[in-house]
Amino acid sequence: MILKTLPPDTATTVTSDNNIYILTHERENNRQLAIYKYNHPRNVWEHSGMSSVSKWMRMHNNRTFPDEYLLEVDRTLYCLAADLGDDSGMILARKYSQHTDQWQECSRLQLEINTSYYAVLSCGSHLYLITSTEVHRYDPSQDCWCRRSPSPKLNLKVYTAVALGTETFCTDADLTQTMVYHTELNQWQKLPGLSNTENLLFNSFPSLFVLANQLHILLTFTNNENEDENLVYVYDRSADAWRDLEATLPDCDKKYFAPFPRFPVARIYLPYLNVQYKDT
Repeated sequence: MILKTLPPDTATTVTSDNNIYILTHERENNRQLAIYKYNHPRNVWEHSGMSSVSKWMRMHNNRTFPDEYLLEVDRTLYCLAADLGDDSGMILARKYSQHTDQWQECSRLQLEINTSYYAVLSCGSHLYLITSTEVHRYDPSQDCWCRRSPSPKLNLKVYTAVALGTETFCTDADLTQTMVYHTELNQWQKLPGLSNTENLLFNSFPSLFVLANQLHILLTFTNNENEDENLVYVYDRSADAWRDLEATLPDCDKKYFAPFPRFPVARIYLPYLNVQYKDT
């Protein structure tokens, strides 16, 4: 099936080979999720050919889990469901097997905390759950979750997060502080704040994203003319400071926002496209 417009998605991911996948409801069955892949040269969404995946249901009230994620680890797609704002406090996961065209159950993570501030993301060869007080890591090779105990303890209402290399970055909805978690060192570090943003009237939450191997943040605010305006900052590691890119985003009359803590961005180069589709 080919779609010329973006279907309503429940989750989006950009893989290590710059392919864009979305998780969306099957038209015939709202409890089944289909995977669509973006065809860059044709500018259409195509069914990935993968089998659909069933939505998880809460056992106590037969309702679906509120948050779903589509992530990649070592060229394997994972579909996750999270419910940390209710009594269940649970993360469920399935991984896709290319050999069998089936989604396989992974071990689940049961938590003793309830929170609305958390992020689920992939970093390196692992999956991570980051909350305001805890960090948990999933190891695909062992099919198990383990709790990490980084220092110092994080005191942040996590809203948006992104991975870059072996590090994960996160900040809260009000930009009070931005933190980086070094996964190999198991340590948190505080990053400098953004300058000249204290008096801005934000009309959407910030979104961290990675482009060209650099950390960026997108901000949307209302200017003095009561118009929406976008700012994009990039983190300069050498100067340990944020720098305004003075970028002009296309269709600036539209709002840019991420409905989940992740804001996936893809960058496709023409040589890559020519190699991938040289016979078409």
